[in-house]
Amino acid sequence: MNKQSWQARYSNLIVLPLVLVASLASLAQAERAVAPKILPEGTLAYVRISDVQDLVAKFKETATGKMFQDQNIAPLVTQLYGSVEEQWKQIEDHVGLPLSDLLKIPQGEVCFAVVPNGDGPPAMLLLVDVKDKIISINKLLEKGEALLTDNGGTKTSEVIEDVKVNIYTGPGGQSAVKFDKDGTVVITTSKDLVKPLLLAWTGNAEVKSLADNAKFNSIMSRCGGSKDERPQVTFYADPVEIARKVLASGPASLALAFFQPLGLDGVKG
Repeated sequence: MNKQSWQARYSNLIVLPLVLVASLASLAQAERAVAPKILPEGTLAYVRISDVQDLVAKFKETATGKMFQDQNIAPLVTQLYGSVEEQWKQIEDHVGLPLSDLLKIPQGEVCFAVVPNGDGPPAMLLLVDVKDKIISINKLLEKGEALLTDNGGTKTSEVIEDVKVNIYTGPGGQSAVKFDKDGTVVITTSKDLVKPLLLAWTGNAEVKSLADNAKFNSIMSRCGGSKDERPQVTFYADPVEIARKVLASGPASLALAFFQPLGLDGVKG
């Protein structure tokens, strides 16, 4: 073996493992944390589907799903869907997508949450894994933006934690904020939530998430399902904190004063 050939093989022994490690690191970074590890620690309530596509596939295996696929029932289901699709075509130009494309947008996790927003009213948050369907989402947003501006609303953009964030403001002052990262779209009613969300997204240990909430963990530990079958849909609510945030002013605040003596401050969702 000549010296040049030996050096080439030696280089491959070094380079190939480095490329492999770099590739694995890239894949690890692409997989974001699940919603409970992103949402604020004090999240008031949420409904979460862990994987929409998996849920649909598993539904088809249930008795109801198999009934819909039965040769005697399937034509009726197809007819009903066709009727809905025909009705949808009347608004398709305004929405920007056919119904079939709209239904394909959720590709993984979907989560709707109600989260505290400082001293103001609670904010709403929607998180949807869209993966390669981001183009469809953008078509929807283009139609929405046009409708917004036609009615006196505005759209502005800024960069928060290296992520482009769009802020939509309606003519009445109501606002919605949207960003997308790692194939996931997030829409919320509060811009103040964006930075802590993105910090938690990147695994910043200083930001506490819902996954750090003792009450949440206590409840979820009872809803874990079996080892081989994790729950597809989960929901959580903290009724006492909801009452404190929503009813903290006015006569309803008097009722809150009795929560601790009655032991109701320990109620969990």
